[in-house]
Amino acid sequence: MIETLADNEAELERFLKENPVLFPIEELNLPGPMVVVAVQAQVPSGAVDMVGLASTGDVIILEFKTGQQNPDFRNVLAQLLDHGSHIWNMSFDQFQDTVAKRFFSSNRCQEPALRGKTSLVDAATELWEGFSEDDVGEFEQTLANRLQSGAFYYAVVAQKITNEIQQTIEYLNNSMAAARFFGVEVVKFSGGEETAYEARPVVKPTLKSTPRAIRNTGTLVSRSQLLEEITDENYHQVIARILDRFEGLGLRFEWGSAGT
Repeated sequence: MIETLADNEAELERFLKENPVLFPIEELNLPGPMVVVAVQAQVPSGAVDMVGLASTGDVIILEFKTGQQNPDFRNVLAQLLDHGSHIWNMSFDQFQDTVAKRFFSSNRCQEPALRGKTSLVDAATELWEGFSEDDVGEFEQTLANRLQSGAFYYAVVAQKITNEIQQTIEYLNNSMAAARFFGVEVVKFSGGEETAYEARPVVKPTLKSTPRAIRNTGTLVSRSQLLEEITDENYHQVIARILDRFEGLGLRFEWGSAGT
């Protein structure tokens, strides 16, 4: 099979909407599979192409474009941020009732196991193997924290991520402390009468390899500066989530030059 161009963005959208399990959520450093909780959800800024959840409670917002074939491709990031701003500050119950439950009861829900579900916990128990009662509290609290802080995962999905969009994604990842931005290419392969697709992240957040020294100078250090110093990716993620949890609980937190 050889790599070929898709006819239009609808073909790429249809592939992932019908097969969300193939979205490479693990390459976003999140546990899979992704559970889709909205497709073409209407918000004041327009229709959100897709919203998914990881079992950690993290929110993934996807917007589909076809790169250079689409004249408004460079507006996709603005659309993503608009969409995120309308989900931001929702409570857990608001998100569940106005986004997820509405989707589960609509004909846009392609997953038979999710149709008619009346809660996110029911959906999670159905699709995430090993998701137990012990996981429910942490899932609900993390999702509530993400909604309040706006710490979402944003994915631009396209046939080709252009250099201009890659630069903008990298800029956003370096300038925004909470949100994470990804560029995901959907590649079509054809051979004879067979067709296959692959979704692969080509732009991801990166951690700086040479951290700045922070000394006991009495100078306040911002959250983003603190996280930039942590070059171990797993530890970086853990500390970021701890800070998110503190903020979600309304706690005050401080850190020194050597740790939290």
